[in-house]
Amino acid sequence: MANPEHLSLLRQSINHWNRWRDDNPSVIPDLSQINLIQNDLQDANLSRANLSDSILAGANLSRANLEHATLCQADLSGAELGAANLSGADLQGANLLGCYLREADLTGANLSQAVLNRSDLGQANLTEANLTQANLSGADLSTVTLTQATLSGADLNRADLSRANLRATNLSGANLSYARLIGAKLSQANLSGGNLAGIRLNRADLGEVNLSGADLSGADLLGAKLQRANLTRANLNSANLSGANLQNAQVEGANLQDANLEGTMMEGVSLDQVVYAEAAPVADSDEASPDIEEILAI
Repeated sequence: MANPEHLSLLRQSINHWNRWRDDNPSVIPDLSQINLIQNDLQDANLSRANLSDSILAGANLSRANLEHATLCQADLSGAELGAANLSGADLQGANLLGCYLREADLTGANLSQAVLNRSDLGQANLTEANLTQANLSGADLSTVTLTQATLSGADLNRADLSRANLRATNLSGANLSYARLIGAKLSQANLSGGNLAGIRLNRADLGEVNLSGADLSGADLLGAKLQRANLTRANLNSANLSGANLQNAQVEGANLQDANLEGTMMEGVSLDQVVYAEAAPVADSDEASPDIEEILAI
């Protein structure tokens, strides 16, 4: 339960609260289980505060300092958190449905099992954040930074990650079906075993990415960079790989049935045990290569 004195101070005014925080830097505010629905907490210093199980639905927390705050199981649905500092915050299992988190700092935050579907996280910084099994379906993650973050088992169905930075990010077993990652940076990311059916990866950087065992059926990889990518046992049935660069990629056991390989660069690729049918011609990096049938006959 919340400390009554701390709650009383917060309800006086944000300026009064912030002065108290400045005068008492060693005090960790206990605001657990409070109900501050639709309250104006803009610019509030809530760093290190215990807000677990609190109700902050619809609250205005724009530019608030929530660094290393505890918000486990908190209800922040529909809250305004634009440009808020949530670095190192614990938001495990929190409800952030439809939240506005544009330009928020979530570096190193724990968002495992959090609900973030339909939230706006555009331009947010989630470097090294933990989003294991988080629900991000339909979320706006365009131009977000997710380098070295963990999103294993996360639900990103129909999420928009256009131009996002996901370098060295762990997305193993994640659901990215029908998500938009146009122009995204995914080099050295782990997408093994993920559901990427119908995903849009046009012109995305997928160099050295791990897509082993991933479902990329119907995916759009037009002009994507897949140099040295691991596509072993990946399902690329009916995928569009036209103009993609697969030089030195591993495709053993991959399913390329009905894939569009027109203008695809596959220099240094071994096509042993690849499943294919009626695939379009492949082009080398310098000149047109023979058809796949001719390659497999060598």
